[in-house]
Amino acid sequence: MQLVAPDQQWGFAGDAGVAAKGGWGPEPDGVYLVRQIALLGAGADSLGVAIAAKPSDGSFATGTAVLDQLANWVGDHREELPKGDCGG
Repeated sequence: MQLVAPDQQWGFAGDAGVAAKGGWGPEPDGVYLVRQIALLGAGADSLGVAIAAKPSDGSFATGTAVLDQLANWVGDHREELPKGDCGG
């Protein structure tokens, strides 16, 4: 999940050290839904994120551009996000 094909490096997928899996596809009405899950960082500082976009113009290109914006926002605000402890 860290070696993503160049044409699929949108959202979190182009960042070094990020494990990401994306999906996309037109729905029955032809509108694209673009989505991605990612694991940012490692160990106690890791963050799991899921993002999705269904752009108003229905295009794949707009959907991936929106995921780029969302990924940038998460990167800019990561320290402000709530943290939890899954340890036992």
